[in-house]
Amino acid sequence: MNISYSIAKRYFFSWKKKTIINIISIFALVGTMVGTMALIVILSAFNGMDSFVRSLFGKFDSDLVILPVEGKTFETNPEWILKIKQTEGVAIYSEIIEDNALLKYRENQQVVKIKGVESHYLENHSIDSSIIQGSIQLITDSIEYAIVGLGIKDNLNLVFDKNMYPLQFLYPKNKKIVGTIDPNQLLNRQNIHFGGVFAVERQYDLSYVFVPLAFAERLTDFKDKRTSIEIKVSSNISVEATKNKLQSVVGKEFKVLDSADLHQSLFKAHNIEKFLTFLIFSFILLIASLNIFFVLSMLVMEKKKDIAIMKSMGFSKEAIYKIYIINAFYISFSGAFLGLVFGYLLLFLQQHFGLVSMGMSSGLVDAYPVEMRWTDFVSVIFIVLIVTMLVAIFPAKKASNIQIHEEL
Repeated sequence: MNISYSIAKRYFFSWKKKTIINIISIFALVGTMVGTMALIVILSAFNGMDSFVRSLFGKFDSDLVILPVEGKTFETNPEWILKIKQTEGVAIYSEIIEDNALLKYRENQQVVKIKGVESHYLENHSIDSSIIQGSIQLITDSIEYAIVGLGIKDNLNLVFDKNMYPLQFLYPKNKKIVGTIDPNQLLNRQNIHFGGVFAVERQYDLSYVFVPLAFAERLTDFKDKRTSIEIKVSSNISVEATKNKLQSVVGKEFKVLDSADLHQSLFKAHNIEKFLTFLIFSFILLIASLNIFFVLSMLVMEKKKDIAIMKSMGFSKEAIYKIYIINAFYISFSGAFLGLVFGYLLLFLQQHFGLVSMGMSSGLVDAYPVEMRWTDFVSVIFIVLIVTMLVAIFPAKKASNIQIHEEL
């Protein structure tokens, strides 16, 4: 074994004497351990929340959405639709009419976002698992039904019994009417039965109502116009590959977006927040590691004569320098290893026993979500490596520059 490693190991494990150096070494190790554990727990919490949010969006969003580059509607034709359906990777094709409308129920009313979809849409969509009351069917025995978000149901006090009171939607007419001040002539009105309730996420639960596509056509007078086309991708083909193929099919007048594109600003803000948190805790780890600096500085002062003797025996400056760098790594990596172990155990307990509750009344998730990623563990080790180098360089150089004639 290299002699520098042996001497550094001896310095690190010399716990027999309860000197101030040993005490500070313990503080340095514990500080590194706590900082490492906190960092890996925080990063895993960010990962868990990111995956949780993506799973919520995945219940509502389709794999791909085709939208017009300009305007909110576009006209469809059979030939164009056929090209999309025949694109490799397209498993389910759904035409969508989506717009704001006023929803009235008895004396209550609210502006909502109607989403007119084809009958197969909900049956082949992830949202089917989010139906908490009623049926997923939009049309049964030629009777049309609306499926509303849980927040809308609560706001309008919707009663799910025998549909004694239908839901009434109001939407501005496209035609301009001259010479009248009667508001009834300015609005389209359509009644529909209350069919069910879904609960995905507060943003959607408070605003969205699913209705049959034909109902949305009558309400909006869009006819052959659509606001978007949603695509479910085959399980054996990647979403990204299908996205690129569809983009070449629809041309520059349309944009093909996946779920990450639709919520780009949210995920970008989340990643920035995670990065800034990583930097903050890295600085905290740096501050905690200053104890290593004090340990090495005091060790150099205590071992000046030993260093002079080693130099007189033929030790080079590089060998002396290496002793103190290795000693710093023993302290920091011992603390980092213990921090990662305890952090892993804490996260494991959270995943399996839910130590920290999410506090969500909707029942979507009970415990705060965490997700461990090996890249975070590698990043933490890398940060410990950088921090240790920063705090150990000066004392190690000071030790290597000690002169023999000054100490002997």
